[in-house]
Amino acid sequence: MRSAIGKIAMAVLALFLVAYVVYQGVDYFYTPYRLETVYKYTFQDSVVGKGVFIRDEKTVVTDIDGVVDFIHNDSEMVSKGYPIAEIYPTNQDILNIERVKELQEEIDMLKASENTDDNYLSVFDTIGTQISDALGDIVVDMRSGNISNTAEEKTELLKLINRRQIIAGIEENYDGRIAELTAEIERIQNSTAEAQGYIYADQKGYFSSSADGYECVLTPDDIEILTIENYENIIEGKGSQNVSDDVVGKLVTDHKWYCAVVVTAEEAQRFKEGDSLSIIIDEAGLEFLPVTVVKIITEETEADTDAEDAKAVVVIKCGYMSDKLASLRTAEIEITFGAVSGLRIPSSSIRMVGGVKGVYVLKKQTVRYRPIEVLREQTGFSVVKMNPDDNGALQQFDEIFVEGNDLYDGKHID
Repeated sequence: MRSAIGKIAMAVLALFLVAYVVYQGVDYFYTPYRLETVYKYTFQDSVVGKGVFIRDEKTVVTDIDGVVDFIHNDSEMVSKGYPIAEIYPTNQDILNIERVKELQEEIDMLKASENTDDNYLSVFDTIGTQISDALGDIVVDMRSGNISNTAEEKTELLKLINRRQIIAGIEENYDGRIAELTAEIERIQNSTAEAQGYIYADQKGYFSSSADGYECVLTPDDIEILTIENYENIIEGKGSQNVSDDVVGKLVTDHKWYCAVVVTAEEAQRFKEGDSLSIIIDEAGLEFLPVTVVKIITEETEADTDAEDAKAVVVIKCGYMSDKLASLRTAEIEITFGAVSGLRIPSSSIRMVGGVKGVYVLKKQTVRYRPIEVLREQTGFSVVKMNPDDNGALQQFDEIFVEGNDLYDGKHID
């Protein structure tokens, strides 16, 4: 009996010793605190919303049957009385005209390639470098998706290659090829019909080849009467007129335009009429266009309506026009108040002490409390005001407590 009791006592003692060793190990190797370093952070203070573009514009119509060939590029300024487009009997006639333009461009390129001045003759390797640079520009643009300059870059590359052929003595000239291209142009022109009519601009404006049916139902004069619901309906594609078959485009008759941006009621409180701000429109590839706030539309919130769901509209005005802006009707708009710099801290580091928001920092193994002023809250982190002249404020490179309990000002950490 005594032997059994002794064995039990020894087992309990052994378990106690094991638990004690484990506790000491955990206490030695594990710290209940986690710290992170504070760094400076700069962000664009902005509000993002879906916007509706409002312009002075009118549709361009024609009563001539045929296929339209536009003379001007989108958003190009046209003068009153000048032609906007030509009308041909068939689509093949237009294809022929485009082909003639391509052949003439090749002739011009070959003639330019024959211009081998002394500079190129004396520095043969320079052309090799220029060819590599031109090819590199094309590759970079293709990878980035920016193909707006690819045609010109291709022409310049071919020009350099052809010029090197002449300098190297591989080609004497391109007279034979130019003669072939000239004959081809004459053959195509002989089988192409003349334009059977023209479309003229009845007033000065920026031409766009697209029309969406809002040209006559959404004007700057409507800004004073349209509601938040009206703008939301337009964003959803409601309320436009049918575009008839005789409409071939539109004229934007003023370089000034407006945009009504739908935001939350809380965000709208940050704006006031007359504010000079800037906007970013990724869809149009435009950044920091200067704008002015001209109107703020709010709605009355009923008692049974969740105020957090309340909407508002901020109407802005801009004086810059581009090809994209002339045809865009809706787009995501980022309205920026400017760049703000501060200190970035994890949200989990923020503590409330005595009704004051702040963080705990570690200074020479001692815990210190630093009050903070939050400039911007983001998912997972906040940006707080930076005051480098105040030794009692949070500073860049401070070590702050992200995790840890039982923290207080003056506590010593071993």
